[in-house]
Amino acid sequence: MEDKKLKIVVIDKDPDSLASFILFVEKVIPGTEVFTASSGSRGIELAKEKEPDVIVMDIYMVEDYGAEVSKIIKKNNSLLMTPVLFITDMNTDRQLHIKAIKAGAEAFLIKPLDDIILATQLKAMVKIKERNKLISKKIENLEDAVHTRTLKLEEEIALRRESENRNRLFIDSSTDMIFLKDDKFRHIVANKKLTEFFDKSNDEVIGKTDFELMPKEVAEQCQKADIIAISTKAAYTSEETVGDRVFETTKFPVVLMNDKIGVGGFIRDITQRKRLEGEINRERDLVKMYFNTAGIMFVVIDRTGMITSINEKGCQILGLEEKDVIGKNWIDNFIPRSSVREITRVFKKIIKGETEAVNFFENPIITGSGEERLISWHNTILRDAAGNIIALLSAGNDITERKQAEDALKKSENKYSSYIENAPDGVFVSDENGKYIEVNKAASEITGYSKDELLEMNIKDMITEESKVTGKNHFRKLIETGLSRGEFQYKHKNGSTRWWSVDAVKLNEHRFLGFVKDITDRKKAEDELIYMSYHDMLTEVYNRRFFEEELSRLDTESSLPLSIIMGDINGLKLINDSFGHTAGDKFLKKTAEIIKKVCRASDIITRFGGDEFVVILPKTDTTQAMQIIKHIEDLASKEKVGRIQLSISFGYDTKKENEQKITDILANAENHMYRHKLYERSSTRSKTIDIIMNTLFEKSNRESLHSRRVSRICEVIASKMDLEKDDINQIRIAGLVHDIGKIGIDEKILNKEGSLSDNEWKEIKTHPEVGWRILSSIKEFSKLAQFILEHHERWDGKGYPNGLKGEEISLETRIISVADAYDAMTSNRSYRKQLSKKETVEEIRRCSGTYFDPEIAKIFIEKVLKEEWVITES
Repeated sequence: MEDKKLKIVVIDKDPDSLASFILFVEKVIPGTEVFTASSGSRGIELAKEKEPDVIVMDIYMVEDYGAEVSKIIKKNNSLLMTPVLFITDMNTDRQLHIKAIKAGAEAFLIKPLDDIILATQLKAMVKIKERNKLISKKIENLEDAVHTRTLKLEEEIALRRESENRNRLFIDSSTDMIFLKDDKFRHIVANKKLTEFFDKSNDEVIGKTDFELMPKEVAEQCQKADIIAISTKAAYTSEETVGDRVFETTKFPVVLMNDKIGVGGFIRDITQRKRLEGEINRERDLVKMYFNTAGIMFVVIDRTGMITSINEKGCQILGLEEKDVIGKNWIDNFIPRSSVREITRVFKKIIKGETEAVNFFENPIITGSGEERLISWHNTILRDAAGNIIALLSAGNDITERKQAEDALKKSENKYSSYIENAPDGVFVSDENGKYIEVNKAASEITGYSKDELLEMNIKDMITEESKVTGKNHFRKLIETGLSRGEFQYKHKNGSTRWWSVDAVKLNEHRFLGFVKDITDRKKAEDELIYMSYHDMLTEVYNRRFFEEELSRLDTESSLPLSIIMGDINGLKLINDSFGHTAGDKFLKKTAEIIKKVCRASDIITRFGGDEFVVILPKTDTTQAMQIIKHIEDLASKEKVGRIQLSISFGYDTKKENEQKITDILANAENHMYRHKLYERSSTRSKTIDIIMNTLFEKSNRESLHSRRVSRICEVIASKMDLEKDDINQIRIAGLVHDIGKIGIDEKILNKEGSLSDNEWKEIKTHPEVGWRILSSIKEFSKLAQFILEHHERWDGKGYPNGLKGEEISLETRIISVADAYDAMTSNRSYRKQLSKKETVEEIRRCSGTYFDPEIAKIFIEKVLKEEWVITES
């Protein structure tokens, strides 16, 4: 500190004071630089310029001016660290001293000054400045660190918010319903799809349990799955049916922020998949039927040479049962050793996709008895969805006898002419111009023409227009190579078009021998297999598999604008439940007929799912698509199946730009359709309920009268119980439709005279559940559905279908139970006579507390029937 010159700025209006101070400072600290100013403003400017170690001033420059200057100095960033020392007269009061300190001064000296005190104080001021600088630097570093950390935290918060937004966007864009529940099974996360399913806002779902959002029986299933997922500490997948939809739910335990265990998961609507699986199974059964009834051998061999399928004809030729063939290697077990190398070579070519090896070839096989048979094969490659070869479908004809005849003819035509005449295959000998010069008996049987007629004919007279090019190529190859094989369409004498396979050899320059086999049945079986693989067997429009292939094929710029229409039959499940699947099938067929009538030949009409149809419309804009929908709706409005109006909800979208994804167009059409379906579903189903009741009443006049009487009795009981007007009306309606489930019961049983058999009683007892299924599919009837399900439950728990007891049974149902029983007892039935009013009252009293709610039974007897409730002792 001694090596550094001390710099001081002195501010004082009195020149004498300034001069005496300078002398005094030079005396106590020699070499000190002193700069003077006669005003506060000048002193501040001078301090900024010289950067002194201390600023000294008289607090009495002009009244309180010194204190004000100090305040200004302490507010200036460049002077903030410079200490301020006040010097004044001895008679200064204490308040002024305090005021100086408040103004920011670091020290206060009183004249006369002492040498040592002044020197010590000035040096102390220098240390104060250095300390202030150090503190300032630390503060500055701390502020920088705080600022840096603040920026980092803000960045982390922004990233977290962005991540949360992305996650929320992700789960909201999912087609599955996604949820997270806390340890009390309350929803704490619900995506858009789930809230739409509940038909509620996110705020209305969050914090609620499934029991507050769904029917009790569905909520119980859900909570059971929640408990399993948590207790097993593993993912749990289950299926639940809600109305006419089937949902697959996967649930898994989740550790929450409070370390408690909740349950998360997702719900997928698999209704379409379930329907499609059913349709695929039906199609598979039909394909299997055609496969096994075909008159030729069918064998499916996978890439390793293993037999995966064989039909009945194949088993017959091999002389083995299916179980003795499936799983064995075809070449190792059924090909003679002499042919193994050649067949292995051909098989490898086929599996590699070398199509020239696929068409036709023949080879011997070994049967189960060890006999060799010669088979002519027609092969088809089977591929998976990605186009990879997975197996070979081989269709084989046993040509052993034909080959023997062919060989015999080559050795000696005359010697074996009798054999040829009786060969099972048609034998044709023609000249180089194609004129027949010799035929056998089988040739006549195959074609329908007599021998004499055939000998007046030419090959070209037999071949159809569609096969003439193939026929010419076949004959040219025969002339050039001496051997040719092929399949052609020919014209039978009866006018029908049939198929034959021809194996021809060149005998000499003027004679050509052909062995002909009628393969119409085989071709028909193949065509049936192909047709069935691409068509819906009920409606005969294309199936979903063909739709997906065509959608991919048509997704090109040349097809734009490309529109997709999706339609869904309203209330099909309700119709199936009420009138049976035969009625539902009629609706599906009628819908397909109308769509085919409106659409063009170039449009692809598909049965997409159980009750859904999709149409691909190439070169069709939105306006044209809307016109097609309007035309279909007009025709549908005029159609009925029985008494039920056909109703279809439609949606559509159009791909206009090549960059648009066709999957998005399909999804948009489906969403559009479901929005329409929401608007149309309720009214359609409500009308159907009316038709169901009228149909039931037409089936049985007794049921009609019974339902109307029960409805009236329910209304009167509810009135006597002082229920609300809306509740009375609901009970009245429930009484009217309580037996709606009997729509599915044969009217012979409903109107039967005499007692019902055990099986007939079992069928009658199904009607509460059938009625529940019918009504629960309609939102506004869902509460009524529960009453209908319970109306044969008993107060003592011995009723059906669920054995509910006491107040587990809804109040409305307990009222229906009394009304239903009273009307049944007071009406003539085939199995007993009606009871008198007195007998009926006694029976209701007796069954009070077992069959009936005692309180309702008492109100009915006392207030409705006006009888006394006294129960007589027996």
